[in-house]
Amino acid sequence: MTSDGVAGLFARQFARVRSGSSRVGGRLSPSPPASPTGHSGTSTTSSLLPRFLSLGISSADASTAAASPGLGGGGTSPVASAEVLESGGGGGACGPGVNNGSGGGGTVTGSAAGVVAPAVGAAYIEDPRDDTDELAPPAHLRADAWRKLGETYDRRHAGVAAMHALIRKHERGGDGGAGGAGAGHPPPGVSPAATAVMGAAATAPCTYSRREDSFLLAFLRCKKFDTARAFDEYTNYSRFHDEYGWLRSTQRDLVRRLLTSGSFSILPTRDPDGRVILSVVTRHLLALVDDVGAANVTSILKAVLFLLEVMIADVEAQIYGAVIVQDLEGYALRYVRYMKASEYRLFLHLCQDCYPLRANAMYAINEPLVLRTVWAIVRPFMKAKVKRRFKTFGASYSVLYDHIPRESLTADFGGTLRFDANAAASRWIAAVDAANGLTQSP
Repeated sequence: MTSDGVAGLFARQFARVRSGSSRVGGRLSPSPPASPTGHSGTSTTSSLLPRFLSLGISSADASTAAASPGLGGGGTSPVASAEVLESGGGGGACGPGVNNGSGGGGTVTGSAAGVVAPAVGAAYIEDPRDDTDELAPPAHLRADAWRKLGETYDRRHAGVAAMHALIRKHERGGDGGAGGAGAGHPPPGVSPAATAVMGAAATAPCTYSRREDSFLLAFLRCKKFDTARAFDEYTNYSRFHDEYGWLRSTQRDLVRRLLTSGSFSILPTRDPDGRVILSVVTRHLLALVDDVGAANVTSILKAVLFLLEVMIADVEAQIYGAVIVQDLEGYALRYVRYMKASEYRLFLHLCQDCYPLRANAMYAINEPLVLRTVWAIVRPFMKAKVKRRFKTFGASYSVLYDHIPRESLTADFGGTLRFDANAAASRWIAAVDAANGLTQSP
């Protein structure tokens, strides 16, 4: 079969899955779950990610949020959405706000209780409250967190409190929970196609098992403190882990092999814009695929997602985002069939809509012609901004070095960087297990 024929075959399969006209077999076949707050679930995140620096888990829980001012009853407050921040706009009423009155009921769907984004042209002013705040970034990152995300002490705590309020609402079966719809009907916002493909998983309430303030803050930073969008992504994340429970079954030895083989490297360096660097070397990755066997490709996907868990806790990645650099030499068409169309789609959904990580740029070198087929398969399911951020350089390493200095890259990219990947893997595996309460590694 020609490359065009393969691309056409996958495109037709995707069309069937997308329309909900046929159910894809197996457990790896969900459509993106519906947004509990009515948003489309758009995300600035993308695939396979970078570096772990710190895991500052706060001891505060939902009871702290319940005691926070501005969550007592009905009414709304002005908020600042991510779109306003990105366009340089100031604060104002850009959507529904968090309850900030006293007494009656009302909805909780906004960004921050009465807290707006910094005004255009305003100068950063240090807030002494940050010095004793467990959730605040390290001192040397606070100005950039303010400039890039609009993060302040007030927005940080109002956003976390709003996330806790949304969790309490939806776990009780509010909008988007199973109890929010009549018998036999999906909750508001859940499409019939999603219900047809995912079954009960599309409408079941989430457990929201991870509720640490620092964990919720990762989703808020990813969405620039737009609480509604952050909660949508947090719900997607929670639904996925409720349904599949991949963290417990991920082979830790395979995670280590993924890192130490050079297939994926979370580098201890930064690009000129401060972004965390993830390198992917296709020939090493495909050698690993051949070793574990085509039937076990899902195990490698689990290992990749394990690395995304590492990145959730990286404060620098939350603030600056990530850049992905990939050497595509060695890719062959035969590897396309190693994954089902539903698995391609699920993986893209997870990377784009479930994990609070922003891939600001993706650079590729040595790309073969066969990848045009793969591109035709995955392109319809990639966000527009992801497409814009993807650049290919052919065999020109010098052009790559214009974006990422040679000393920040490993020998696989002609660079001079050396680091102990095995020791890093041990730290990251232990940190992810500790954060998720996993005492035994499979």
